[in-house]
Amino acid sequence: MNDSFAYRYFSAALFRPVKDFLVQFGISKDQNLNKRFASKTIADDPKVGVRIEFGTLAFAGSGRDSRSTQLFIALTNDAWPGLGKEPWETPFGYISSAAMNRVFSRLNTNYGKRSVHCS
Repeated sequence: MNDSFAYRYFSAALFRPVKDFLVQFGISKDQNLNKRFASKTIADDPKVGVRIEFGTLAFAGSGRDSRSTQLFIALTNDAWPGLGKEPWETPFGYISSAAMNRVFSRLNTNYGKRSVHCS
């Protein structure tokens, strides 16, 4: 399993938790695995008009067809006015409210940094 794409998520830490915004994950502790997937990207999905809200799971990206292994989870219903408007931010899943409240409400967001630029 160590060389699989799924292994990346079983060994990935959460990072950049920002209060009332999001938390990201998808960078493996296995540097060889990171190198293997560094240049692989996923094409954008067509926009389907799904709103990003508390518990939404989506790929993080930085431009057209830029998605790779990093994902984000929205920590609020109003994460950022522009979040979800780009094709690389199409939601593909939700985490239940119970799980969000049990696990993600405990994140320490004191060190988060809001370093995104949404239009």
